[in-house]
Amino acid sequence: MDSPFGSLYGALACAATAHPGRIAVCSDRDRVSFAELTRRVGGLQAELRCAGVRPGTRVLLIGPNSPGFVAAFFAITSLGCAVIPVDWSLTSHELSLRVSDSAPEAVVACDGDQKIVHDQVAGNLVAVPRLALLPTVWATSPWSLGAKPGPDQARILLDDLAVAVFTSGTTGQPKIVEQTHADLLAATSSLHSLHRSYFRRSPLRTFRSVLALVMLYRGKLLTAARHQTWLTTSPISTMAGLQVLLGCLLRGDTLALTPLVSPRAVLSAIERERVNVLATSPALARLLVASKHPASHDASSLLVIGLGGAQAPPELIEKLERRFHCSVTVGYGSAEATGGILATRLTDTRDARHSSVGKPFPGVAVAIVDDLGRECSPGTPGELAFTRDKAGGWHRTGDCARLDSQGNVIILGRLDEAIKRNDRMIFPAEIEEVIETCPGVTGSGVIGYAGPDGVQIAAYVEGPGDLSIEGLRRHCQRLLSGFRIPDHFYLVSSLPRTADGKVQKFRLKTMREQSAQPGRSSLSQDRATRTPRG
Repeated sequence: MDSPFGSLYGALACAATAHPGRIAVCSDRDRVSFAELTRRVGGLQAELRCAGVRPGTRVLLIGPNSPGFVAAFFAITSLGCAVIPVDWSLTSHELSLRVSDSAPEAVVACDGDQKIVHDQVAGNLVAVPRLALLPTVWATSPWSLGAKPGPDQARILLDDLAVAVFTSGTTGQPKIVEQTHADLLAATSSLHSLHRSYFRRSPLRTFRSVLALVMLYRGKLLTAARHQTWLTTSPISTMAGLQVLLGCLLRGDTLALTPLVSPRAVLSAIERERVNVLATSPALARLLVASKHPASHDASSLLVIGLGGAQAPPELIEKLERRFHCSVTVGYGSAEATGGILATRLTDTRDARHSSVGKPFPGVAVAIVDDLGRECSPGTPGELAFTRDKAGGWHRTGDCARLDSQGNVIILGRLDEAIKRNDRMIFPAEIEEVIETCPGVTGSGVIGYAGPDGVQIAAYVEGPGDLSIEGLRRHCQRLLSGFRIPDHFYLVSSLPRTADGKVQKFRLKTMREQSAQPGRSSLSQDRATRTPRG
């Protein structure tokens, strides 16, 4: 199957034809219109051809969130090549593992016009022998060969491989998930349908829905309905970041980027670019809520904060709504799912937005199934499964979930992280949610393990130096049943996280094993205590 617009670049070209002068991608150092973006894609494509890159080549793309990364992504895919996007902040060792797993045949490096980024990327490229032998193109800005209005597109089939993206590595070492042009375009179309669905109802329901939102957001909603500016804090090298990139640009909207993610940098970008939609993780959202900077930045343009990548407790959602005076939606997805498959809606009830991950995206079907694959009744826990094409089969996610009475999906936790104690099933997420309501806590990770007295629970808690273990224990004793209270609390200065903010549980297990061995501890200056059992 093929089509003159049946590719990622073909869809971008349509958006550029419709909005040539509109800003497509911007950062604190660069502002690129759709017309200029296609010109840069053409220039970089010419450089890649000169370097010997041909259709079918697997190209490693490394760099920060920047206009250069975006242009390189479309240039590589428009040549009929597969992009292997990786995070620029990886260590040489981590990059070596990615190279070994993905077997790239060429490298494109984006320096983002920042010396610190250039040195980091260049140092890693030199330090990995396999990469040092490959042809490398530096996607700097501006490109000297960018005079052409756009690239000469290779003959691309929808079933051609477009990206080979690494999973986040929450439960172990990241693995590769391959997605075709058709996969990515279908997921993007599903995201666009989600946007349009708010206005595709009966006239009376549409009027009521729009009236309620206009009363709440006034002029912000009317502006955003015409043209939106998105900001993602996820690396574009992840599926979460790629979904925002494609969903935004192929819709003709503006994508704001910040290479280095911090509360100050994010708030500055929101103010500078008048961002309407912020896509971020609960981990960074907590930092934004705790930051002293919001008062000094104008975030009044924000209409929606979309949370994904980890469970978001109701307390965090409420704080975000109060602080930024906008709606908060919660989504669920994965690399295997080509991005998001579930999300709460702006018009959902408060309970649905605060306790669930909503309903499926248009074009996606979900089910809660038991061990034999039989569908569970509403309220009964089981494994979440989904499909975009029932003919292609159902995919199990490994997450335990249940449906509420309105058809919203409530995620209970990872099946492989569930802790069975006293014949009861405990999901770490329900303990973490309580811990993170304790003042001062910025993150937590809970694991179970076999101890001398049976199954034990350890809680690793991130927060300031004056955080009290006794206070944490009392907090948990007030809100958790006795069998759910952790046996051990560890106060850590920082939790091991993936690039998009998820806590890496397998590293917590390694930390616990090391701390249990005489003379070895990865918690050298962190504090630990055991909860007595009465």
